Amino acid sequence: MSKSLTIVCPVFPPERGGLADHTEKLSSILSSHFEVTVLTSASWAGKSDSVVQPKIQRWGSVTQLTEALHRTKGPILWQYVPHLYGRGGVNLALPVVMQTMRSRGQIVLAHEIAAPYSLWPHRFWYAFAQRLQWKRLIGAVDVVGISTERWLFGWNQKEKGLAEKSFLAPSPSNIFPTTLRDAGCAWRQRNGVAADVPVVGFFGTISAPKRFDWVVEAWRSIRVKFPNAIAAIVGDQPSGHFSAVEKAHVRMLGHQNEAQVSAMLYAVDLLLLPFIDGVSERRGSFMAGLAHGCPVLTTTGESTGPTLRNSDAFSVANQKGEFAEKARRLISNSVERRETALKGQKLYEERYDWPVLKSNLETQLKKICQLQSSPFEHLYLKRLK
Repeated sequence: MSKSLTIVCPVFPPERGGLADHTEKLSSILSSHFEVTVLTSASWAGKSDSVVQPKIQRWGSVTQLTEALHRTKGPILWQYVPHLYGRGGVNLALPVVMQTMRSRGQIVLAHEIAAPYSLWPHRFWYAFAQRLQWKRLIGAVDVVGISTERWLFGWNQKEKGLAEKSFLAPSPSNIFPTTLRDAGCAWRQRNGVAADVPVVGFFGTISAPKRFDWVVEAWRSIRVKFPNAIAAIVGDQPSGHFSAVEKAHVRMLGHQNEAQVSAMLYAVDLLLLPFIDGVSERRGSFMAGLAHGCPVLTTTGESTGPTLRNSDAFSVANQKGEFAEKARRLISNSVERRETALKGQKLYEERYDWPVLKSNLETQLKKICQLQSSPFEHLYLKRLK
């Protein structure tokens, strides 16, 4: 297996965001077998690190991107979220560069693929161009990891030849469980929450796809029976959702570091995640809940694949009123919460955790390295099969 690996991603910490954090964790876990270089945007403002090369000023420049890649070594792993590479998620230079770099061996990890079609002309064009871009790039690379099981099945049926080179590559939790003993109890003490007071949690962006209004209604439903129940909110700060009286029972924590978020997850009794498109393997907050053995109440929808849809490792309610009612019932049933949480943690460790992704990626990279080092032998063996 090659000793070098290049990861391409336009964002990297200290820049915030799930993909930036994912790339940092990915480079860290793969560094045990590879000398990893991360090629990122020239605007990167992190500490000096020889592993990170902030070289790219224009991601739409074939020349600039190709020249930067020629100065790196080993197979290339592309972190793919279309909108990070171009306006409207369109950058038709990417497939050209990937085609140019074919001899290196390449993996694409697709965290997003293409926006849905829209009646708005510019959005329709973006959606069409993203699909064209996707079709060209999967033809240029050796392996494609797709973050969501539902997308994996759907795109394998749409794109000829994709099934032969694709695999499920879920996004594990970017929040590693803290090793501090009694972190949850310490979090409650710091935030003035007694041990017997129910706490519901939410973290992430406050946006329409996250249905934060469902979270608020569920918490209010719980407060009918438990007036002192606390809502702990990490990430974006909601405005206009709470009355002056309610704010005394809300902990708006803002953006916090990994250890602080981990402690919050250990402290909460129920994590509320009502995604508009349903839970999937690419939802970092969901994965973090499972990783911490936290009971999760969420939704299923168009992004939910069969494995998660048929799982009993978390709770589901798909209507707003039903979601609030189920949250209230779960808070009153510690046995059900504990049993569900244990199943969730087991599911995560067996199918989604970083060691699982690492093993899958190393298997794929080994195949690529063998192909690049002995292409004629590879073709001969393929013909024998």
